[in-house]
Amino acid sequence: MPAPKIDFCIYAMLSTSHITKDDSVLLTKLSSDDSESIEKGILLTCYAHPAGYFMPLDYAVVDYSQLLLLMAAGYSLAFVQLISRLSDQGVELLQMDSDGEIVDEFPTFDW
Repeated sequence: MPAPKIDFCIYAMLSTSHITKDDSVLLTKLSSDDSESIEKGILLTCYAHPAGYFMPLDYAVVDYSQLLLLMAAGYSLAFVQLISRLSDQGVELLQMDSDGEIVDEFPTFDW
């Protein structure tokens, strides 16, 4: 019997200090009710966990028009650049976590 096929993805876990408090508020809202974002055409999906968020970063989420929609919805330029940069590097799943990695090339926020 052949072994089952297992799909893998490129995953990154970064500190929530790389997002602003306002980004966190928006992500928490998105994780509990995405109807407003869907109405605005935003494709970002977010799942909250006790110490942060999980976000799939497929091509549709980081398309240029999507990035503009995120900024228009109130997400910070730092957040938009973060997900764009990670997607460009092949990251498919982003976990923002309070114990996640702090990466020098991305700004941090003290909140």
